[in-house]
Amino acid sequence: MEARYTERLIEDYSRMGLQSEVKRMLGQFAKAERQYRGVKIAPAPNYTALSIGNGQINVYLNADPKKDHGVWVFNKDLYEKVFQIGNDLGFEVRRGSSPRFAKIVSFNGVQGIRQFSGIVTELLSKLMRAFNDKSRQARSDG
Repeated sequence: MEARYTERLIEDYSRMGLQSEVKRMLGQFAKAERQYRGVKIAPAPNYTALSIGNGQINVYLNADPKKDHGVWVFNKDLYEKVFQIGNDLGFEVRRGSSPRFAKIVSFNGVQGIRQFSGIVTELLSKLMRAFNDKSRQARSDG
């Protein structure tokens, strides 16, 4: 991880009373990066993302905890599965209609971060399973 962006993210979230939440989320991002192939943490000045499947699913944390956060999907074949996962976990969801990408799951603002941090492990596990299932299906179809 680019250390300066991560440090700034932790500082900004801590100022909003979200220190334990941001550390839990980043810890789970790091664990997923170590545990799964094709998963990478992508820190940037305005956000930190966990990229799954070489960018087919991206979990974004805005640098400003008061702004928008969520799961963006860049493979339309995964839209419905990610929608179901988000809905089952109680997140705000919307079905993707763009052929290129869509924000399917939202956990915006401070309340969204609190909700997400409480079930980050479960969400990441389910997203990985959805991606891996879709990859296996594509290999067997091809």
